[in-house]
Amino acid sequence: TYIHLESMKAVEIEKKTYSKVVLATKIKVQTEQAFSTTYILESLVNDYPNCYIFKLDLGSENDYTWLGASPELLVNFSNGIVHASSLASSAPRGENPTEDIKLGQELLTNQKELLEHDLVVQTTQETLERLCTYIEVPQQPELLKMPNIQHLHTPITGTAKENVDLLDFLQNLHPTPAVGGWPKEEAIDAIRRLENFDRGWYAGPIGWVNYDGEGEFAVALRSALV
Repeated sequence: TYIHLESMKAVEIEKKTYSKVVLATKIKVQTEQAFSTTYILESLVNDYPNCYIFKLDLGSENDYTWLGASPELLVNFSNGIVHASSLASSAPRGENPTEDIKLGQELLTNQKELLEHDLVVQTTQETLERLCTYIEVPQQPELLKMPNIQHLHTPITGTAKENVDLLDFLQNLHPTPAVGGWPKEEAIDAIRRLENFDRGWYAGPIGWVNYDGEGEFAVALRSALV
């Protein structure tokens, strides 16, 4: 099914319906014993210390728990300063330091991966320019290394305009091209047509906000509904 959807996506890209769309898949795992969400959370904290670890219990008849470890900051806003993260394009980690450095350098020079990453950077930059009086964008991406994968990463910082708060940034930044596509509306339409399931909270913003309109949200990736 996924290969068929990817073929349909390729056809629509050829027709210039959109430039990029990110399709998700869903895997269902069932065991004889109940999952320990506390144990899972502890494992995520130990294995992915640089990620945003989240766990949300949903009180209902079925006792749902949403948890995960996301590497991607969507937005952090405090004292008028906003931080956003452009995270796109990836490569595996090496089995030894030499191979790891080689894979990282190949990722930093791969034109296809750089173009994909630059699309996210440009979109985030244009969004923040509308909401900020000043922004700072590095010229080149850096490597963000996780235990099992490495990504191209460009952190962006800005000074917010007056009366702009965290929810303004959330509304305009989500979904980024890294989890949706570009142009945004066309990509969202393609996701609704081509994906054969409801994403629920997957790839949505998860975080906190205070009474002053400040807070921090990550993109709910690498997650599971238990």
